[in-house]
Amino acid sequence: MRILALSLIVILLISLAPYSFAQMNQDHEFTVRTNASNYDEGDTIVISGNVSLVIVDAPIKIQIWKDGVIINLGQTKSDQDGNYSHTIIAEGQIWTQGTYVVRALYGEGMAETIFTFKNFESLEKSEPQDQIDPPDISEPSLAENILDKGSEITYDIVEKGTEIGQSAIEKLAETKQTFDQKNLEAKEIVEQKGSEAIQEVGEIILEDDQIMYVGIGVIILIIIIAGIALATRKKSETEDL
Repeated sequence: MRILALSLIVILLISLAPYSFAQMNQDHEFTVRTNASNYDEGDTIVISGNVSLVIVDAPIKIQIWKDGVIINLGQTKSDQDGNYSHTIIAEGQIWTQGTYVVRALYGEGMAETIFTFKNFESLEKSEPQDQIDPPDISEPSLAENILDKGSEITYDIVEKGTEIGQSAIEKLAETKQTFDQKNLEAKEIVEQKGSEAIQEVGEIILEDDQIMYVGIGVIILIIIIAGIALATRKKSETEDL
């Protein structure tokens, strides 16, 4: 008997459940909406709504479609008052500019709403770029000015380096010339002093020669006188004999 009663209850519940979902679209309100109609990259989309027939733990499925393709799936539940909400962030490569359809499924019931999305990167790619006027070549650009300044600085450096190098070469030449002149003067002084020394030595030698010659003359004179005396003496001895 109990088994029969339980079986009847189960059959009754199974038969009533589809009826409740099926009748939702006809006899009960089921809504869905978004917190805005237009969104940009990175915006928060809040999807919410209400069901007049609250079924405990019955899921509310959220689908977002674009061009017949589902790009986002979610699921939520209603509270005791039948209110529900679901939040997503509009970011990522799947989000492109266009119109999106939000579809909420509750049992066999369905509710829809739409919103638009603007992707700044897509807009930049799709919108024609403003025509950029060619640069005015009559006036030098910043890069040209920098190059000119760099060239001037380089020329000044080279010119200053050349002047310094030339000045150093001239100083070296003057130093060498002074050194050569001093060396020549020193050489002349040495030669002059050497000549004077040689002359003095020659004079000293000459004086010695004169003394020697005088001595020799005196000796010769003495010899001559001695010879004369000797000859005179021999002559006297001869006469005496």
